[in-house]
Amino acid sequence: MVVMRTILAVDDRKEILAGIEQLLSGECQVIAVSSRAMALKFLQQRLPHLVLVNTEMAEMDGLRLYVEMRENEKWEKIPVEKITYPFDAAALKQRVEMLLLEGAQEDNAYLPVIKDGRVTEIPVDQIECVEIYDQVVIVRLQYQELRTRMTAGHIKKCLGERFLNVGDGLLINKKLIQNVSEGILYMKSGREHVLPLYERKKLTEQVKKMLLIERAGEA
Repeated sequence: MVVMRTILAVDDRKEILAGIEQLLSGECQVIAVSSRAMALKFLQQRLPHLVLVNTEMAEMDGLRLYVEMRENEKWEKIPVEKITYPFDAAALKQRVEMLLLEGAQEDNAYLPVIKDGRVTEIPVDQIECVEIYDQVVIVRLQYQELRTRMTAGHIKKCLGERFLNVGDGLLINKKLIQNVSEGILYMKSGREHVLPLYERKKLTEQVKKMLLIERAGEA
């Protein structure tokens, strides 16, 4: 299951909205509205992942919308990007991608990744492990590998305590840790893997304690 991200674009000029839709609709679901009132109506029904707004609209509609979003507890954490026309398509696309990657939902139920060249979300529970390198982060699901340009710190924040940091940039979904009788056994791409010995000794007690606590809670 992959969830496409939603962008709310707000501008009173049709050519700007058309340009944004043409630029981003292949990667995201773009909701185009032409006034502050229409934007507020949408926000009351659904929370987008990002809002693009022209703050120079007539009657200061765009600026008022920006201020209202920042003063509303429900909307204040939604990223807002100010746009003008004409805009640099490449720069705007890059900026949108960055904001979507960094703007993970507060409940951390989903992780934003790049799939088929698009910024999308995958449920955290479906992730087997995450490998963090200098230039890229690889997210592994069963039989699938995805990449994201989120920082290591933001990745760890999104995954929270549901993943075990076993060193060398490897985070493992705790649900997939099978046993620790002969070391730490976990699942990766549908196959069993044993944690390297040098990491195993350091983490066995930590994993045992974690499993004991979880099993006690289930009893």
